[in-house]
Amino acid sequence: MPIQTRATVNVIDYDFNGMGNAYEWIWEYYNDPNKKEALHEGLISLKNELNRFFKDSVCDEVIYTNNVDKMFFGMCVMPSIKSEDVYKYVQGDEELRIDHYSLELDSKLFNTGITSEEFVAILLHEVGHIVNDASSVNRFKKNMANYMCTNGPLRVTSNINYREILTFGIKDSIRKMDSIFDKRDDEILADEFVISYGYGQYLDSALRKIVKYTGNIPKIDGNKFLVMAWTMRLYNDILNRRIPALYQIRKMVDIVPSYFEKSELKNLEIRLRRIDDDSILGNYIQEGGFIAGLKRKGIKSYEEDFYELTMLTKNVQTEDDALVIMHKINSRISIIEDYIDSEELNKNDDKRWNLLLDKYRKLRDILSSKTLMKDDYSRINIVYPTIRDQTTV
Repeated sequence: MPIQTRATVNVIDYDFNGMGNAYEWIWEYYNDPNKKEALHEGLISLKNELNRFFKDSVCDEVIYTNNVDKMFFGMCVMPSIKSEDVYKYVQGDEELRIDHYSLELDSKLFNTGITSEEFVAILLHEVGHIVNDASSVNRFKKNMANYMCTNGPLRVTSNINYREILTFGIKDSIRKMDSIFDKRDDEILADEFVISYGYGQYLDSALRKIVKYTGNIPKIDGNKFLVMAWTMRLYNDILNRRIPALYQIRKMVDIVPSYFEKSELKNLEIRLRRIDDDSILGNYIQEGGFIAGLKRKGIKSYEEDFYELTMLTKNVQTEDDALVIMHKINSRISIIEDYIDSEELNKNDDKRWNLLLDKYRKLRDILSSKTLMKDDYSRINIVYPTIRDQTTV
C-alpha cells in the first residue's frame, strides 16, 4: 500500500438527513415490495436532495432497478451529453463539465448491509466525481488525445447518428472514470471531497461491505477507455463493423443489469440501423460546428497557433503536458483536413492550407517521438487528511 500522507482539511457542515431519510424509504420498500409509495417518496426525495446539494448540476431522474438475476452494478450515474457537443469532448480545446445527469440504484446495493451514512458517502463519491468540476471530462479528453496520437485525428460529420455513436462511448468512459463500482484490484479508494464532509470513514466501510458481498467488485477488464476505443473503431468504419456491432449489442442488452446501460445500447442500435450506405459514403461533409468556426477564425490564427504549439512541444517535460498539446494538435489537423476536403479552394489557398497541415503533422510526429516521464495511473493513492471540525474554530 502506498505511503499515506496527511493534510489538514476543514469538515464542512451540511445536513445530509434528507438523503439518509430517502435511503430509509427505499430500504422500507426493499424489505416489503408492497410499499411502493415508500419507494416513490424515497426516489423523489433523493432527487430533490441531490439537486439541493449539487447546486451547479441537475439530477434529471432517479430510478430503482429490481435486479434479480443479473450482475451487481451498485449505482449508475449516467451523464447527459448533447450530440452537438460530442466533438468538443473528443477534440475540442474548451473546458467542459457535466451539468446534467441521471441516477440509477441497484436493488442489490441494499443487500450489502450498508447503512444510511454509507449510502450518502457513496452518493457523494459517485455523483461528486462526475459533476463537481471538469476533472472527469479532462481525464477523458486526455485519454482521447492519447488514442488519437496513435490512431490519428477524428473526422467530423453533421450526421446526428454518427454523433450519437460517439456519445455512447463518451458517457460510458466518463461515468466509469472514478466509480467505485468499476475499480480494479490494485486501485485504492481516495476522495478528499467525501472526507471534507466527514464521510470518509463511511465510504471506506461501504466499500468493504460491497467487496464482501460481491466477492470481487472489480470488472474483468480495468481499462475504462475500452468501450470508447471500440466506439471509435466502429465510428471510423461503419461499413465493415456495423453488422458485428449489432450482433454484439443484442447480446449485451440481454446481459447488462442496468436500465440506463440497456437504454444506451438500444439507442446505439437504432443509430447504427439509421445509417444507410449513402450516408456512409457522404457523411464527412460538414458546413457547421467546427468548420464554421474555422471560417470565422481564419487561417492567420491557425498559423499563430502553430508557432505557439511548436514552442510548447520544444519545452514539454511530462507526459500529461504532452497529451494536452497533442490534443490541440489533433483537433487542428482534423479541422484543416475537413476544410480542405469540403471547400472549393483556389490554387493559392489550397497550397497554403496543405502546407500548414503538413507542418502540424510533422509537429505531431516530433511530439510523439519525445521520451517523457510517464505518469502511473495504475493506482489511486489515498490521502487521509487530519480532520479539523470548523465548528470548533
